[in-house]
Amino acid sequence: MRYGYARCTHGKNDVRKERAALRAARCARVFIDQGLSPDTRTDLAKVLDVAGTGDTVVVTHLRRLVVSLTDALEIASRLATQGVTLEVAGVRYSWEEDDGAAFLRCLDVLVDLQRQLHRAATIEGMAVARAAGRLRGRPPSLNAAQVREVRKRIDRGDSDIATEAKRLRVSRGIISRSLKRAKEKDGSA
Repeated sequence: MRYGYARCTHGKNDVRKERAALRAARCARVFIDQGLSPDTRTDLAKVLDVAGTGDTVVVTHLRRLVVSLTDALEIASRLATQGVTLEVAGVRYSWEEDDGAAFLRCLDVLVDLQRQLHRAATIEGMAVARAAGRLRGRPPSLNAAQVREVRKRIDRGDSDIATEAKRLRVSRGIISRSLKRAKEKDGSA
């Protein structure tokens, strides 16, 4: 059986146009999601649940099916696992044939490339921000005066780490790390 699917973002005219194109492509059932959010694709879930071995999912453009390369790989892999052929703009991808397998491998390579580029851009952006003094990490939970006070109380024997943590409403780990940093800072000065 041939199932048509489209994700439409531009209103009723867009939906009518997609529905007509999918009917012209001889789809027995047509599933259409409306909106930009990938979280609201209930009809995509339906078509993926309904389609089985030997069926074909038809889309007029790949952008009507997927929202990212990762999404494309996940959907194509699921279709391949279910034995469902994908037809995009009149081109059929059967996973048992070389073209379908090549399509999956290309998607996998592109997803990995996109991930690497995103990671490199993030690292580069953080380095630039750090050099400009805009990326300093998470601010400390305790200020210098609080750490000095905790240190005095503990050194005098008036308190311990657990009591100070409870008093300042932070974890014992924060107290310990703050004292350690203060000690290292004093030791290196």
